[in-house]
Amino acid sequence: MISPNKFQSKQNYMNGITVESIKGEVIGLQKHSKTKVYSSGGGGYVGKFGGYVSSPNISSSSTEIVEFFLRTANGSEEPVKLANITFPVRNDHSVTMVWVENVKMKKGRWVAAANHDTGKKHFLCTDQSLIDLKIMKRKLKISSFTSLLILLLSCGLFALIVAIMETYHVKASNNNIFMVLAIPFISYLALYVLLHYRREKGNKMKLEELFHMVDDQLKD
Repeated sequence: MISPNKFQSKQNYMNGITVESIKGEVIGLQKHSKTKVYSSGGGGYVGKFGGYVSSPNISSSSTEIVEFFLRTANGSEEPVKLANITFPVRNDHSVTMVWVENVKMKKGRWVAAANHDTGKKHFLCTDQSLIDLKIMKRKLKISSFTSLLILLLSCGLFALIVAIMETYHVKASNNNIFMVLAIPFISYLALYVLLHYRREKGNKMKLEELFHMVDDQLKD
């Protein structure tokens, strides 16, 4: 990881999140891949009266890695390592790299780069990596406790409507019964849609602010 005091520009983003950048000349560029092989299952049993043997399941994954150093204006050389990232660059190119860090978690990653020789800017991270840094929230998942709470509230609302109907002597037609029975489902769906909308809107606003700050850092 790059030393924090080597960054040339720094901005505070939100809740202990910083956006920092460093500019330099690319040297020592290397590109290679790393393959991991996984094995699961297999085995068997052979005894006096026979047995069986099953072959294991073999799978593999490959990671493309780009490594280089940035030689800054003061002569220092700072390491950069990118995994599974498309970033067209070669030695001697002038590059600005942007690093986002969650100070509380002491965790960060490269999120963007600008190749000033090609005039291209590249975003280097995924939604998942921003979720890991607590910048974006995960996709909405309503917990079992929340679901139970919604169900109890819906049942309470159901009982209240039935009591009102009895008080005012409203005849329980098939349409009324259907409407009352649909209330728990409609309440659950409405709450889910509302929470999902608020979360997605919040993520969009955070990304727009982050992109604006990153763009400022990438200017030549």
